[in-house]
Amino acid sequence: MKLLKFNGKNSYIRDIGKSRYKVWVETEGYVDPSIAPDGCWLDELDDDTAIYWIVKDGDNIAATARLNIIYSLGNLPHKEEFSNYDFSKLKMPYSFMSRLVVLKDYRGRGIAHKLDRARILESQAHGAKAILSLPTPYRVSSFLKLGFQNLGLSGVSAENMPDIKIQMYAMVKYFL
Repeated sequence: MKLLKFNGKNSYIRDIGKSRYKVWVETEGYVDPSIAPDGCWLDELDDDTAIYWIVKDGDNIAATARLNIIYSLGNLPHKEEFSNYDFSKLKMPYSFMSRLVVLKDYRGRGIAHKLDRARILESQAHGAKAILSLPTPYRVSSFLKLGFQNLGLSGVSAENMPDIKIQMYAMVKYFL
């Protein structure tokens, strides 16, 4: 398997969106069809500043992940989901880890851990003071092992999530 990294939108962007949609429908059973009418789930953070990783197995995508470096508190993504968080502790820049998916046939091989580590190292390389993330319940223990603090359930309940119907957790990792 081969790990590829891209800065900004790239020739794989639609494949990334299709992989996200496929994994979420398979694992959670639901993605709001209005956000992916063509089976491709991209959002406002899929812009020219995003950093992407793709794990390829030959011509097949096995996994994808995204990282955004944020330089202003006003640009905090998913602010309502971090409503329990004291933003006075957050120093600039920070990063936001999101949209990691591993396709079913490739799970249990440590790919998610490798992509998490790659995003942590990339965050440090960009001088991030912290990383914020909104993992699903089954990823919380992995984040804790990587040194993240669990801030509790996100500020948006599962039934009020705009795209998926699952309760997320707000988590942060600080760098010294």
